[in-house]
Amino acid sequence: MDRTSTADNTYAYTTLDDNLLYRSPLVALVDTQDVSLTRGFHADTLAPLTYVFDTLFINDNCANVTWKYYYTMGGAGYDLGAVDSGTLSGTSAPVYEVIPGGNVTADNGLRAMVVVSDGVHTDTQNVSRQVMRTSSDFVRTEAGLWTRCARRRSLTNQT
Repeated sequence: MDRTSTADNTYAYTTLDDNLLYRSPLVALVDTQDVSLTRGFHADTLAPLTYVFDTLFINDNCANVTWKYYYTMGGAGYDLGAVDSGTLSGTSAPVYEVIPGGNVTADNGLRAMVVVSDGVHTDTQNVSRQVMRTSSDFVRTEAGLWTRCARRRSLTNQT
């Protein structure tokens, strides 16, 4: 390899000795751009047992971005749910997800997150949904006073 190399504000390269078979310059590639994840139109609040149709737009300056879409019933851990995943063949593409309605519970809705990575940069977004409740327990509160909404424990020994 010769001792000359060139760098400007967009790229750096060097050339090889003329004695080698490969005479084109070598370019050092460095990924400095974050991967972009944008959600399409979506409803933040759903009726219980409703199928969820989600559209994600993924963009990056490099190809082969991987994505994972984790989802489970609201109130449950991701280990109890499912994962859809894939790899983009180009630098940008929409991803369409359909989540079965059984994952949207009447009490807690849907728990979901998306992770995209180009190997260097990773973006994680919470895409969970609230649920519309048809009825709830009546609770009355007074302004400026702390009010317990639900009793969690029964004290047997109050000393």
